[in-house]
Amino acid sequence: MPWDEARLRRWRDWVAAISGGASIREIGRRIDRSDMTAASQLALRDRDEARPALPHPEAVVAFARAHGADPKRALAVAGLLTEEEATRGIDRTAVADMSLAELGELMAAMAAEIQRRAHAEAAGTSKKSRRDGLGERLLGWTSDT
Repeated sequence: MPWDEARLRRWRDWVAAISGGASIREIGRRIDRSDMTAASQLALRDRDEARPALPHPEAVVAFARAHGADPKRALAVAGLLTEEEATRGIDRTAVADMSLAELGELMAAMAAEIQRRAHAEAAGTSKKSRRDGLGERLLGWTSDT
């Protein structure tokens, strides 16, 4: 998925909607980062470079968790996962039949697993390569799943 101005606008609009229009300083406080780091890692400010920066996966997940949003949905809106990747492996029929309590438990388990894998991968990966193969690393997907 190429990163372009339309995707950046969609991402920033989503961040504003999910955060209730919070300031960058408030968003940074909620995800335990300085306002400058939050703005940079979430690609909330324009840069002078020819191409806008991609949001960092860890910051996207932290933002989603801090605001009660689905981390996989956040990664998809940020352009780090496709919609197909974000929903792969989910039996939609089973999910549709779940109670709200069961859905909450499922989401909590998924969030914990994403966090566990993200931290494990981040410990041994350079910043430049963290975004490569994000779906496979964070969620354990392979091309045959």
